[in-house]
Amino acid sequence: MATLKGMAQTAHTPPPPGAAMKSSIEWHKSSYSGSSSNCVETREHAAGADVRDTRNRDAGHLTFSSSEWLAALAAEK
Repeated sequence: MATLKGMAQTAHTPPPPGAAMKSSIEWHKSSYSGSSSNCVETREHAAGADVRDTRNRDAGHLTFSSSEWLAALAAEK
């Protein structure tokens, strides 16, 4: 996913297998984005992560399971 490319710096390091994911109720965006609104935001939770478009927040978000989210982060490193 091209949109995840800049997320690596902000995203949490994947936990070891079997460990629980860190939860974050707050939406956050990659520090690579700076003041740009041309990016995505994420929030991590026990079941995985949600991703939304910063410029179109009212359009909703995509939800990824923990295994999907960790695989996406690992692929972007």
